[in-house]
Amino acid sequence: MPVIEAEEPDRPAWLTPERDEEPAGPGSRLTLLLIAGGAAILVLVAGLAAFALLGSSSEPNRPRPRSAAAEPVVAVAASTAPAGATSPPAAEQSATPKTSPAKPHVTAARISLEPASVTGPCPRSTKYIRVKVTVTITVSSPDVRLRYTVDGGNEHGATLRSKTFTDSWEAEVRRAAGTSTTTLQVIAPSTASDTATFTYTCN
Repeated sequence: MPVIEAEEPDRPAWLTPERDEEPAGPGSRLTLLLIAGGAAILVLVAGLAAFALLGSSSEPNRPRPRSAAAEPVVAVAASTAPAGATSPPAAEQSATPKTSPAKPHVTAARISLEPASVTGPCPRSTKYIRVKVTVTITVSSPDVRLRYTVDGGNEHGATLRSKTFTDSWEAEVRRAAGTSTTTLQVIAPSTASDTATFTYTCN
């Protein structure tokens, strides 16, 4: 009697028993090692980040720099120098010598005779006419020692309390036709000179 083999009916895929997977080869092991190494690196990085956060929270409070808005704004005046003008270098400014105060000196010296001229008879004998001599000397500053002579005679001196010195006296001038000269010579605080003339005319 012939044997008839029964055909298995088609089963759905989800009813088909799963077959055992083949053992992992060398490539699969390498992949697993890479995945495990990457996970270890992530864990290490996370640990370092947590340690850094803890360390920053434990640091003492430090003063924070103030913002630019809190600083007062100082207005700087614009330069009024003309266009194209440049200031001298600092080296030239420092090299400028300082001027010292000027020493006292004579600014004006004058001598006068009064009268300056006379007209009269010419006597045969020598006679003299009295005239007034006035000396005026001006200096740059007071409290200085003044020295001068008239016609090369004796030296006169005075300590000035102001800038102007004036002195006058009477002198005799020879009564003779012609002109005579009187000279003022200042010696200190600086030198200066002046002359005055007297003229006598016979009628």
